[in-house]
Amino acid sequence: MLTFCWADAQSYPSIRPDRPRIWADSMRFTWIRNNMGSGECLFTYNDFRYRYDNYWITDPQLYLNGNDSTLWTWDWSSQYAANEAVFTAFLQKITNEAVMLKRCIFITNRFIHTIDTIHFQNMEWYAKETFLRGLSDAGGTTLDWCYLSLPADKRQRLAQSLFKLDKEFMATYILSGSGTSYVSSHNALNCVQTMQDAIVLYNADGLNQAKNDSVMNWFQVIYDKWNNGFFPCYGYYRNTSGGWNWGAAYAMWSLTDQFKLFDNMLFGTTKNYYTDLPWVLNSINQYWYFIQPNLYCIHLGDGITNLWADNVVYRHASVYQDPRSRWLAQTYSQPQFMTWTYPVFVKLLDKDFTLPAVAKPDPPHFWLSDKVGLAVARTSWDSAGTMVWFFNSWSKKASHEHRDNNSFAVYKNGPLLIDAGYYDSYGSSHFINYYTRTIAHNNICIFDTSDVYNYGTTTPVSNDGGQIWSDPLVNYSSIFDQHFQRGRWVQYAEGADYQYCVADAAIRTLIPSGTLTRRIGGTGWEYWVNGANYPPSTDPDTVYSTPGKWRIEVTPQTMHDTMVLLHTIKLGDNSIPAVAGGIPKQNRFSVGTDWEDNLFLFNSKGITGTSYHRMDVVAGSRTVDVFAADLIPSKPYFIFVDSIHTLDVAADTSGIITCSLLLSGGLHCIEITSNPVGLNSAKPGREVLFTFYPNPALDQIVLLPSDLSNGPIGVCIVDSQGKLVREFELKKKTTISLKGLERGIFVIRAVKGSVIQFEKLEQK
Repeated sequence: MLTFCWADAQSYPSIRPDRPRIWADSMRFTWIRNNMGSGECLFTYNDFRYRYDNYWITDPQLYLNGNDSTLWTWDWSSQYAANEAVFTAFLQKITNEAVMLKRCIFITNRFIHTIDTIHFQNMEWYAKETFLRGLSDAGGTTLDWCYLSLPADKRQRLAQSLFKLDKEFMATYILSGSGTSYVSSHNALNCVQTMQDAIVLYNADGLNQAKNDSVMNWFQVIYDKWNNGFFPCYGYYRNTSGGWNWGAAYAMWSLTDQFKLFDNMLFGTTKNYYTDLPWVLNSINQYWYFIQPNLYCIHLGDGITNLWADNVVYRHASVYQDPRSRWLAQTYSQPQFMTWTYPVFVKLLDKDFTLPAVAKPDPPHFWLSDKVGLAVARTSWDSAGTMVWFFNSWSKKASHEHRDNNSFAVYKNGPLLIDAGYYDSYGSSHFINYYTRTIAHNNICIFDTSDVYNYGTTTPVSNDGGQIWSDPLVNYSSIFDQHFQRGRWVQYAEGADYQYCVADAAIRTLIPSGTLTRRIGGTGWEYWVNGANYPPSTDPDTVYSTPGKWRIEVTPQTMHDTMVLLHTIKLGDNSIPAVAGGIPKQNRFSVGTDWEDNLFLFNSKGITGTSYHRMDVVAGSRTVDVFAADLIPSKPYFIFVDSIHTLDVAADTSGIITCSLLLSGGLHCIEITSNPVGLNSAKPGREVLFTFYPNPALDQIVLLPSDLSNGPIGVCIVDSQGKLVREFELKKKTTISLKGLERGIFVIRAVKGSVIQFEKLEQK
């Protein structure tokens, strides 16, 4: 018997005496039984039953057809064995057919025989993990759902065999060092399954007091792991956005396991995580923002999956009555999305068929899961929409992590800018040299021939100039350790028609002007890294994945310690081909582009919170829309056209200005400078108190008063932060020294009576 340290029993939820305790409660089974004769419930039941009778029990490995059990076969090595066992127990529960009970007894006998004869110590680590998961789901569900139907001796033997299995499960994967990672999906799924078994085994017929004590200890240990290990990590990464706990990079899948835990605890104990965990409500966001218009999830991590109404969608809709999940449940439970039997089973078990239809919601088109570091932008929620996502993880997470910080992808009628690797097998040459590496993503790689890269601590891999390996993060406290810091979000902003992301690492390349562009791909070059090709060991899926496509490498011809790159991307299709464009603009203040009557300005050094932008030689005779980023949030700014104050506008809370300018003919200089005094200057045609020159200035300026008939003019000069640097009365032509001042942008303010004038001054 395994023994553990007990905590105060009052701190743990009590396990309910009645069954069923897992997957669903007795009210749900009763409802299905009473309603499977009409409506959508009937249609779903008939669909499920047809598939079960014609595809599952006729499988040669898992043959249960007919009533003659001497012809039946059962092979636990089949990947479908656990599912067929659960399906059979479900049908026994709702139909009470004699043949179903006979099948459940047959599966029970095979389960008992397998556990009695197996030698766990001879099994490979991952093979045993998969085996234990499948058998525990099959045995536990059969015991719980058929508890009162099974003959007493079979029920007792099944409970004893399940206890033996879980004793091995707990010792190897939960109580060992492998059970200490609270961001690993392997550990999480194992804790979902063993918690389910502990709930099933509690006070089960056939277990003596010592074994019942062990079951309760297992329950408490796993409960502590969830509340003290997993949920703090999950809550941090999801927070109020409902974003995404990494779960070993397995995209969508981890949430289905978590909802299974929530339901097992809700139906089997007095614990309700749906109400106790504030992030669960908005966790449905990942079904909206992870899904591409082709209904496959974005490629973040080791797996991509298609969208169908799973237990998360159904249970979220039922628990919260949320229109987001209600629409998903009604839409993606239609027959065309029921691609195999398991989704039909989940629909029958979990869908609330009584909920009325809802119109398609329109959540915001822009979304940020900030702690995870994922930003998603869409033009619309229809199939023709464009979707862009940008990824920058603050901290490294699980061991399956890809070195893809500061990467992005674009989808429009299909994958365009893509993640290019293929998950053929864990640890293969392709996996470690290409798939998980920075070069497989749209990213910035800094190549140094002296760099040495490893996968893990000792396995050498090809030098791709990308991001290095680090140990996997394990606990909540590790999130904040410097060792695990991998990225930093500098700026995130969104507006009516834009999403703006700035991160700290790092198509037509506009800047720098001298670049080398190479196209890489084709036979023998699909997965090229530093002189070698690393193809997958298995044939890739080229329908929903996009491995081995052509890629473009852009390399500056002259390298510096600090590089600023600016690209423009335009999307097109077969009818309207895309032509990337834009006129590059760069000076010591700003970098940007004049593109299709849009002026985009960013800080030339990639920093935020600045006070000045400039774009020279801007063609006129048109109206241009201005997008100026990296400014001081909520600060008032002036816009000058050819040194004439033309417009007053304030930056938004993200330091972004958007406005329109009507430009006359010729070439123009557009400047944006802060208004440190917070006043509104007079518009063109105002009374002019003074003029000055030169501008820009070097060491001094000359001021000329326009009218002194009513006394002197009060003048002050302030810097871009509003600090007073000069103050005087202007009574005549006056020369003011600028020596000792740091170069930059200043504002000259003049006041005479009720007239106020201020002008921008640039010191070179």
